[in-house]
Formats: sequence, C-alpha cells, structure tokens
Amino acid sequence: MSDLFSGDPKIFLTEQGADLSFSGGQPVLDGGLENAATISLFSDEWFGNVLFDDKNQHVGSLFETACSKAITRSSIIDMNSAGKTDLSWMINTGVASKTDVTVSNPASYRVNAIVKIYPPGSDLAEIIITRHGANWINQSNDPAYKRA
Repeated sequence: MSDLFSGDPKIFLTEQGADLSFSGGQPVLDGGLENAATISLFSDEWFGNVLFDDKNQHVGSLFETACSKAITRSSIIDMNSAGKTDLSWMINTGVASKTDVTVSNPASYRVNAIVKIYPPGSDLAEIIITRHGANWINQSNDPAYKRA
C-alpha cells in the first residue's frame, strides 16, 4: 500500500500493550495484514466467548498464552502450534491461501516468531515478532511506520 490515508490505524506492540503512532496529526495506517495478525496473536481471551457455541467465533489468543510460559523446548512447540491455530481463520475466510508461524529461541531470554501470510494473488506478508523478556517488538518487511 502506498496511500498514506487508506487503511486502519496501525497497532504497535509496546511494553504496556498496544499503541498508535501519529504523524502530523494523522495516524500511521496499515492497509495490509499486520494489524489482523497482531490482533489474532495478541488478544486476551474474551469473557463473551461463552455466548458462542462455535469455537471459530471465539476471540482470544492461544499464542499469547503459550508465550507466557517458561521458555522450554515443549513451550516453543506449543507456541508454533498456537500461532498456526490463531491465524487459521485467515485461511478459512480466504484472506490467505496459507499461513506459517516459526518460533525459535536463539538466546535464553529471547523468543523470535516469523509469521508468513500468503494472500491469494498478492505478495507474501512477513512479520517478525521478537520478545525480549515481557516486551514484544513487531517488525515487517514493509512496516507502516516507514510510510509515515
């Protein structure tokens, strides 16, 4: 997306949660899939899920829950699985033809997640998410902040 005035306000992950960024009074916008992936992976479970019998309508991230555990080989496997589950709606609704989540632990205090989203008829969207302690940092090949 090259139009700075199209899309949704870009959500940036911070140590305190999520934040918006503004440039000249205009919010930095995301016209791609960054926000959808961020919300899908980092939303707490909603208490209202009890109202829906269909699990596909439930809001809440298995990924964030899996990432809150101690870093072990087993928890890294759980993070990979949870990330794929949290993004499966993209395939089910046709937003993406395929998604891939790869979680690694390159250092004892750090977790890296590479999220690849393959939209039909469009270029690959790759988002790199790094956790240093409790802080998550979201990066992308074409991040919204570069367009501001």
